Amino acid sequence: MSRDKAKSAPSPVMGGSAAKLLQSEANLKDLVRQAVFDAISPFMARLDKCDEKIVTFEKSLSNNLGKTAELEGNTQENKQEIKTVKKEMRFLERQMADIQMERSRMFLRIQNFPEQQGEDLKLKMAELLAQFAGKSDKELYSEIVSAHRVSSAYVMRKSLPRETFVRFSSLATRNDIMRKAGETQLIYKGTEIQIRREIPYLVRKKRAKYKKITVILLKKSIRFRYLMPEGLTFVYKGQPIKITTEEQMQLFLTEQRDDLETTSKDEEGESRTEVSTNRTTILQKLRPRDKDPVKKKGL
Repeated sequence: MSRDKAKSAPSPVMGGSAAKLLQSEANLKDLVRQAVFDAISPFMARLDKCDEKIVTFEKSLSNNLGKTAELEGNTQENKQEIKTVKKEMRFLERQMADIQMERSRMFLRIQNFPEQQGEDLKLKMAELLAQFAGKSDKELYSEIVSAHRVSSAYVMRKSLPRETFVRFSSLATRNDIMRKAGETQLIYKGTEIQIRREIPYLVRKKRAKYKKITVILLKKSIRFRYLMPEGLTFVYKGQPIKITTEEQMQLFLTEQRDDLETTSKDEEGESRTEVSTNRTTILQKLRPRDKDPVKKKGL
């Protein structure tokens, strides 16, 4: 029994070694912690700085988003202002066109009237148009406010007399002359005189956009009427058509393309047939005829 107790009781030496080991282990853990802390401290500092930068970036992003929203709001306001300005410009253009059309109602353009040096245009126009107006030369002369020549690139290119612009004091007289000109040709010394309305530049510029369709309508002998400030209206296949934009014109031409092309081909074929017939007739007239058929048989 004494021997067993002696064996089981720890010796003082072994007890001191275990305490030292435990102390060494604790010191080692502290050293490891310190080493790890020292190793990660720079990274932790960097992370703190990154966090600060992230916070700063988030604030900047928030500010930028606010500015973007403000800019978008300003953009919408600018777009609305642009729309308003464009609308006002269209309104002013229409008013200007209306004013010019109102002024041009009293004018007529006379084309192909021969020029003479030192001519009295007012007197010449009164003598020329008196019959169309249904008045005497003297009466019409008193209703002509002014008459003057106007040159143009077309006149210079074609070497034609300059156009004469005649302004009347009476709209009824001007309309009577225009109506008569649509019914009867005006001939002066063997030359056909053209009488036309005066169309302001702004109106001509807007109407020029619809030339593609007006040319087709004229070929098909379809009457049309221009609208103000722009566009035109006509009747096609029994249906009234109103076109006020280039997009509407293009849509109409696309939808009716087959019919328009067929019509164009038919007109071209008729034109070729007519030309061929006229050519045959001319050749027959030019071909010499045999006056003596008996002699021809003998030959």
